[in-house]
Amino acid sequence: MIGEKQMIYVITTFEKVDRNAGYWIKYGSQRTVGYYFNYEDALEVLTNNICDLWETCYDYAALEALPEGLYPHGRDGYDVEYFHYNIDKDKYEPIDKFEVEQSGVMPIWSIG
Repeated sequence: MIGEKQMIYVITTFEKVDRNAGYWIKYGSQRTVGYYFNYEDALEVLTNNICDLWETCYDYAALEALPEGLYPHGRDGYDVEYFHYNIDKDKYEPIDKFEVEQSGVMPIWSIG
């Protein structure tokens, strides 16, 4: 393959971040709700809770930048941003990765 890899921007919602469930963090129910080829479109849909991504239970969301190919990872341009739902504003707001991720472990939510 020659040239830059095509990226997709995938939105996955999940229920919780439970750090008291033993060694591994428990995230509860999760679902990948869609993807976009344009980062700004994905960000707008997610932050504005378009189509009610929250669904009364998905308090967290991940926005992943995934490169074309198999088993994406950081070397290929993989990145993830996290969000928490603000019920008063009916919006998802950015949060720090370390509020969600296990130390030293970068979960891939949608593919891999």
